[in-house]
Amino acid sequence: MSVFFPLCGERKSSLRILLTSDHHLDMVRLQHLSDWWVNNNQSADLIVAAGDLTNLQTSEQDLPQFVSNCEGEMTSVLSALERMLCRIVYVPGNHDPKTTLSFDNNHVPHLTPHSRNIHNSVYRLDDDLVICGLGGSVDACRQDGSPAWEGYPYEADSNYGRLLRKLLTPSTNHALEYVGRNCLAHPLPEHNVLTPSDKIIMLTHVGPYGSATTLDAHEAGLSPVESGSATQRQVISDYAGNMLVNIHGHTHYGAPTDEVDSVPVVNIGSLSFGHFTIMELARSQDGAWKVSSIQRHHLG
Repeated sequence: MSVFFPLCGERKSSLRILLTSDHHLDMVRLQHLSDWWVNNNQSADLIVAAGDLTNLQTSEQDLPQFVSNCEGEMTSVLSALERMLCRIVYVPGNHDPKTTLSFDNNHVPHLTPHSRNIHNSVYRLDDDLVICGLGGSVDACRQDGSPAWEGYPYEADSNYGRLLRKLLTPSTNHALEYVGRNCLAHPLPEHNVLTPSDKIIMLTHVGPYGSATTLDAHEAGLSPVESGSATQRQVISDYAGNMLVNIHGHTHYGAPTDEVDSVPVVNIGSLSFGHFTIMELARSQDGAWKVSSIQRHHLG
């Protein structure tokens, strides 16, 4: 499998990753993050963004002018991140243009020189470490059963879960599959191959159902919102042996961290609220990758 950024070479013993999500086109907060980064002499191997960099509404996804404008806005956000570090991987969220959520890998726009959209893709960081990315979101409901937020582009959590499972299972994605919202999932490129020894960083916009990271209970007098995916929770359980961590955004008021079957789940936090996270990975004495540090920060 070819590697987009020059992270490979000699075997890595540690990685430091800046995690950011849910910018919602807040360029002022993004500048504050850049200032904090420089003023505190920070460094990282990679920036990872978990979607909703922009503010496109579902009703605007079929309006070409809105989608085109939003691509330009997304380019501005990614370009600002590139001024901090020229190694960025991301998945789009439900408020990003549908072109970036395309399941046809031949028609995904390449928005900036140093960023890589890894939606529905496997991205190798080292000979035994990969990031598996899947963007978009599923419908969210309140605990009393009433609807809360509409997901995009998936019409059903089961569609999303099937794609996530295929992404984590090599050589199974050979046919077109209906996703919903007039989207088809195309086969993964043949070079997107996992090996049995790979540790997986699962990068998604939405998090797993039932996790504290996906529970939004900030509205007084209203039933809390369960914003996570039930099928994603099951996938984490099924792949727990290889799953290093699930990183997500989407739920602005969710807890920073939780676990599903001993797999760490990290809600990066919304940059529009001033939140971001720094995650560090290191090899243990037996050479296996472990999450050594997760720290959510808040910009004053």
